[in-house]
Amino acid sequence: MLKPLSFGFNAQTSATNYFQQDTRIFSLEEISKRAEKEFDGLRRKLTDVGINVVCLYDEPIPEKPDAVFLNNWFSTHEDGSVFIYPIQSPNRR
Repeated sequence: MLKPLSFGFNAQTSATNYFQQDTRIFSLEEISKRAEKEFDGLRRKLTDVGINVVCLYDEPIPEKPDAVFLNNWFSTHEDGSVFIYPIQSPNRR
């Protein structure tokens, strides 16, 4: 899991992500606090039932408003090749 640092609306992904809406009901600070609280609660629930959770921590630069959604992926192959499949928007890579 990646602990959110600057969670919020991502303008780079909003055009192709139905779930991204810039509603601004809460301040960016409040959104970030709520995301961190939700993250900590989920991590606690997982560890409470014996699931080993590896926690990574986001860095402030470059800013990644939805880094909590880890979705770059890779594949490994029998010949030792590794292929990386990056996400469309630059700030999600």
